[in-house]
This record gives sequence, C-alpha cells and structure tokens, in this order.
Amino acid sequence: MAMGVRGANPAPAFGVFDKRNGFEYTCLSPGKDAMDKKGLPGIPLEKISLVEMVSTREHGCGQEFKMSVSQAISGNGLELMSARDDDRKRNEFYAAWDSDRGVFTHLLLIKYRDAEHCNAKLMFLTGELTPADFSRLFEIN
Repeated sequence: MAMGVRGANPAPAFGVFDKRNGFEYTCLSPGKDAMDKKGLPGIPLEKISLVEMVSTREHGCGQEFKMSVSQAISGNGLELMSARDDDRKRNEFYAAWDSDRGVFTHLLLIKYRDAEHCNAKLMFLTGELTPADFSRLFEIN
C-alpha cells in the first residue's frame, strides 16, 4: 500500500531554532490543529507534509542560520531557482524537483533583510507540489 504525503513524517530541517533566543520558529504539519485550520491557501493539505518558518529576531544570528540553510539545501537536493538582490536585501528560492513523479518535493524561500544576511526569514515546505500548485503558492505570497 502506497503511503500518501500526509502519511509521511519528515523530520524538521530547522527544528534547532525552536525556543532558541534570537529566533522565531514555527512548524506546521497535517494533523496539527494549526495546519488543518490555516493550511496554505490554494494548496490542498494532502499535498503538504511539513512547513517550517524561521525568523531571526536580532542581528548576530547569521552564521548558525546560514549553516542550517546550507545543510537543508545540500541534504534535500535543493537547487537555486532564482536569486534577487534589491537595495541591500536578497531573496533566494530553492527547489527539489522529482521528474519521475512531476512534482516539487521541497521548496525553500529565504528573505535576507540586510547585506550581512544576519536578519532573515525563511519558509521551508515539504510535500508533493505540481507546477500548478507552485504557481498558486507564488500568486498568494
């Protein structure tokens, strides 16, 4: 019997930041009340297995944050899809594509709010998103 995305239980990539000074961390997964009520507009819950959000609350948290981002990228086979610099700020988008199934399995969006990349926030999503789901996600955000 094949297990759907909702049955999968991926380990959080950024859980190290939960309840750590200098960071705000949120982890949502199907089955948790917050995810079932909130979800992601336009994306069916059965396509999402995990959403993590991390924000740095103060400057000086950059090295550990950058190291965790680097590990998430290499550990999940993510590729840089786009990067944009704008007035000392930087936005990066990474994704992992499963060509056999025609889905994105991991998405990582990062907004660096300063030149040193110490003040940032990210969203890391695990699931099975089609290109159409992916487009809806960006239309919303």
